[in-house]
Amino acid sequence: MKKRILVVDDEQDIVSMLRMRLEAAGYEVSTASDGEEGLARATEAPPDLMILDILMPKMDGIAMSDALKKNPRTRNIPVLFLTALKRQSDGGASGPNLIFSKPFSGGELTEKISEILGT
Repeated sequence: MKKRILVVDDEQDIVSMLRMRLEAAGYEVSTASDGEEGLARATEAPPDLMILDILMPKMDGIAMSDALKKNPRTRNIPVLFLTALKRQSDGGASGPNLIFSKPFSGGELTEKISEILGT
């Protein structure tokens, strides 16, 4: 059974590139264009991993992640953050959360996803 990844980003070019790369790597990919839509999708059908943009309309990636961590169905889903912000981070306080700065290496991202999901 394919591992499922939810990509939540308001930049359609990023979403298209990630979908193509992740599907080619054998993952099932669903998408959302803002945090509210992403939260609804993740709650109704929890994925195995989420890729969230930090800066999005309606609900940003941090607020979405915080909401997911409060829900028993979604609290343990690994989250990878994407951001155009220029700052360094230790990857977050909870779980295997990591931050990738835009532009990012698609190969490095796919490698980290494989490592987290054990694929």
